[in-house]
Amino acid sequence: EGMEKGMQEGMERGRAEGRAEGMEKGLQKGRAEGRAEGMEKGRAEGERNKAMSIARQLKLAGMPIEQIASITGLQLDDLKEL
Repeated sequence: EGMEKGMQEGMERGRAEGRAEGMEKGLQKGRAEGRAEGMEKGRAEGERNKAMSIARQLKLAGMPIEQIASITGLQLDDLKEL
């Protein structure tokens, strides 16, 4: 009886420790994925802002919007904001 109780307690403790470890690993993975996604979004936003800045300069220099779109990769709708 004492042996069974000890085994039961050991199994319960092992399960609890396993769950805690699994949750911690899941949190770490989630944080890492969130950081990577945030960095990628930031990079994309920065690239778009740079392209818009260049487009503004080209428009001020008198370049046709169609040509600006071709050079910068921006959509014509985006360039109408300038």
